[in-house]
Amino acid sequence: MDIDCLKFLVRLYECRGHRVYLANWKNISDKDKICEYLEARGLIDFTRQVATVKTAAAGQALLQLKRGDLSIAENELRVLQKIAKSGEIAPSQIAITINGQLLKAKERQLIIDKFCEQGLISVATKKAKDKCEVWLSPKGLDCIRQVNDYFLAWESSPTPQEQAISNDETIL
Repeated sequence: MDIDCLKFLVRLYECRGHRVYLANWKNISDKDKICEYLEARGLIDFTRQVATVKTAAAGQALLQLKRGDLSIAENELRVLQKIAKSGEIAPSQIAITINGQLLKAKERQLIIDKFCEQGLISVATKKAKDKCEVWLSPKGLDCIRQVNDYFLAWESSPTPQEQAISNDETIL
């Protein structure tokens, strides 16, 4: 781990609740790279957003049923069909018009969340761009405590001169 990552962890440790919004740290360069590195090692976590969605096997099976046998609403069916047709798609690209009106983002997100819970679609997530909050994971907190303990032990250990004096006194 390089010094920038360690500084990032220590600074995060000093924050209230070991959490911070990344937007508040304007003077840290390469925040995104550091976050990816530390998250890959399980030392931090952050808020995520759905990057892409794709139809799962259960969703494909549902689309094979006759319309009368479907247990979902028309707008939900249209969203699922759009996802299936695209293969893998970002939620913002799911543009469905129902009764002459475009499906609102909030409603689309509710449908996507419902489909995820039901196992009809699978999602790939990424670090949130807006209002991304970062926090220490239990492993990261343990890592910082180990580093702290190491430096406290190192700071309190006698210097070589002190060791030589105590050894000389012991010999005399």
